[in-house]
Amino acid sequence: MPRITPATDHNISKHRIYSWKTCATGDTFDWLDCGEYPDKTVQVTGTLTSVKLVGSNDGITEFDLNDTDGNGLTFTAPGAKLIRENPRYIRPANPTGTNFSIFLSVAQ
Repeated sequence: MPRITPATDHNISKHRIYSWKTCATGDTFDWLDCGEYPDKTVQVTGTLTSVKLVGSNDGITEFDLNDTDGNGLTFTAPGAKLIRENPRYIRPANPTGTNFSIFLSVAQ
């Protein structure tokens, strides 16, 4: 099971896009430190069964993230959602599927 580190795909002024690419069932993910960006949107693309986003303020204890309506950020199909919380760290968790990617767009 590979450990996937987020990459920077876009970096202009106060806007960045980070990604965890070519993900599959059983992968583990490194935390992305993005607490200084209060606006966060996540997009999932590719073939997946399920993946959720979790956050942490200490990089150890994780909690589920929600969209702006209070629904958990679990994707069962490609899509995009705005993240309600503003934790210091974010990462995907519990992935199932083949060849999917997660993009996190952050802005100040």
